[in-house]
Amino acid sequence: MPDEAAEDVPQPSPLGDPFAAHEALDRAHLAAAFFQENVAQHVYVQAHPDLRPVAERLAEELASFYQLVGQVTLTEPAPPGK
Repeated sequence: MPDEAAEDVPQPSPLGDPFAAHEALDRAHLAAAFFQENVAQHVYVQAHPDLRPVAERLAEELASFYQLVGQVTLTEPAPPGK
């Protein structure tokens, strides 16, 4: 059973946490690299005329998301007091 008192305690925003930013960037890279290397480049996917273009588009979108996370996390100003 969840602790009801803990639900009333405001949680700090992860947006000011440099570790959370780095972790999001790392996870975006892992997802993009995994999909590219293990799905998009799979021989069956590459040989299939319907799957290949979709996989390539998804791989590009995941790579773009990784780049966006990097731009956001590396251009955000440091939180006050840091």
